[in-house]
Amino acid sequence: MPGIKDVAQRAQVSIATVSNVINNTRPVSAPLRQRVKDAIDELGYVADPMASQLKKRRARTIGLVTTRITSVFYPYVIDGINQVLDQSGYDLVLHDTRDDAEREIHCIRRLTQSRVSGIILDTSHDKRDEGYFLNLAALSHRGYPMPVVSLELDLTRYGLDSVFADGTEGGDLAAQHLLERGCQKLAHIAGPLHGSLAQDRLLGFRRALLRAGLTLPDSRVAAGDFSQASGYRAACRLLETAGSDGLDGIFAANDQMAAGACHALREKGLAIPGDIRLVGYDNTFIASIVRPSLTTIDVPKTEMGRLAASCLIERAEGRTGLAGPRAMRLPAKLVVRETTDPDAEPDWALFDW
Repeated sequence: MPGIKDVAQRAQVSIATVSNVINNTRPVSAPLRQRVKDAIDELGYVADPMASQLKKRRARTIGLVTTRITSVFYPYVIDGINQVLDQSGYDLVLHDTRDDAEREIHCIRRLTQSRVSGIILDTSHDKRDEGYFLNLAALSHRGYPMPVVSLELDLTRYGLDSVFADGTEGGDLAAQHLLERGCQKLAHIAGPLHGSLAQDRLLGFRRALLRAGLTLPDSRVAAGDFSQASGYRAACRLLETAGSDGLDGIFAANDQMAAGACHALREKGLAIPGDIRLVGYDNTFIASIVRPSLTTIDVPKTEMGRLAASCLIERAEGRTGLAGPRAMRLPAKLVVRETTDPDAEPDWALFDW
């Protein structure tokens, strides 16, 4: 039985040209196309549809791109993702960008080349980078589907399904709570400010202060990298900058930085919450085991992972009836503990870790 190589030899073209004619995947000039068709007729060649499908088949694998895998936020998300993948027969491959936008591009390129079924992306890029995100949305329109679901940021305006908790809402909640507790001299420990996640939490915090007639000068914002050590250093800088005026409230953009700040405050002899009150973000297990226990903004992390994985598999398998992108917005809520309320009951959230 003649094969594709025999057709290529008879038509005096490459195997790739024969494949392009058969599958109509790339433009081929009319004369070459006719030569290939004549060779197919002369040899009686019949294309093997099973072989074609095997060549095009994607791995039943989902790619996850994280910004910093050492963050205690991600185990909850990965647990939610794996719950869905285990039921659906998919595997998970992980790429970490170390919060480097260029490295993120490299990670996505590698996942695309490995033909994963889709990508869940927690991006390091600014959400205003229109060209970048439009290119990501276009990945699902090439020769085989490559859907991308955004984690933590709403990128539906660019055509990307998105699972997120509104960071501005979370920052707003933190500020409202500190103000209600009587704080007036406030500061913020931000995440990396080149990223939209940190920008949104800062924006929400500032927005609530403005409603109360207060401002947050840049001198009272110290950026970290979401690690405990950076939270410690940022708190030391803020205390030094505040000088004799002092501070009476700090909002940290995640629990790890808040834990580092807590250590710095105690080191300086400040009582929490007597001298200064502290709010974190994410409600990870750290919040319940530090002493005093940490008031924080809770986001449904495991549910975020489940929704992202379910949406991605539906897109990859063509089972969604929605033509446009899905915006899956999860609620943020305040969890009050001892760093803002000395009478709060200490709780050990053992069910989550």
